[in-house]
Amino acid sequence: MQQADRLYPEGATEKFLELEHDLHCQFPDAKSDAAKLASEVLDPKVATADALWPIIWNKPIHAGNNETGANNTVARLRQHFDGHWREIFREEGDYSITHQGSKNANISFTANGRIARDLLNADDNGQVVKDVRGQIGRSRYYAIVSAAEWLRRRELLDEYPVRDFADADLRVLVPKLEDELGIRWRHITVLHLLTDLGIACKPDIHLTTTARVLGFTNITAREPKRDEALQIVEMTKALTNRLGDGYTLRYVDKTMFQISKLLFRTPEPVRERKTRANKLNEVAK
Repeated sequence: MQQADRLYPEGATEKFLELEHDLHCQFPDAKSDAAKLASEVLDPKVATADALWPIIWNKPIHAGNNETGANNTVARLRQHFDGHWREIFREEGDYSITHQGSKNANISFTANGRIARDLLNADDNGQVVKDVRGQIGRSRYYAIVSAAEWLRRRELLDEYPVRDFADADLRVLVPKLEDELGIRWRHITVLHLLTDLGIACKPDIHLTTTARVLGFTNITAREPKRDEALQIVEMTKALTNRLGDGYTLRYVDKTMFQISKLLFRTPEPVRERKTRANKLNEVAK
């Protein structure tokens, strides 16, 4: 945080306050929406596994997806995952799915359990039915199952499984969690989880856009690399500290998101789905 203070751009706090004022004038509900999210942050020191699971399992669904599409998928799948972290296993039971081979390739996953086959539209051998999309991608589903096992391991050690996150150095914690959680849990997804614990923010396209306007970063990539993302988080924390009483990291994070999405009208990311024809055309070029 000391480095962020040294690098903090002159005029950034004033610029944020100006943009916040414009946002609330044009979109009066934005302030209450941000305040509501800030009030829902879990304290990692006292959060139980039951409280944590609802903010964990949906994160792989949001990874690389636009907000509306991800929220729709989460709503559709909530009945299958909410409250079920104790019964979700990779190797056995209704949720069972195994992985072997290439990291994210569909052929590397086998859906063994009843619920796994149903949600992934897999046949009795656990393989994807050709040309029929499942309700969720295989690697995203696998990431949710992995997260349930990760949460159980932590609960065995402490009734408050993420108590140690509260005072952790994010530059150590984030890569550690990427490694522990595995497939689909890259740095942006890990930071998204930590956002709901009030100790980080998620440098998606919207937060990064506003961060660039405030002078926190000059990157233009769709997804910042880990070091770049952590710098944005550190700068946003420094901004929150300068704003003083009445501002929390989660409130500032959401407000920066709204400034980009509502004021700047930054387009939502669209992930192009490559077909076989697309790939052949690329080869031909």
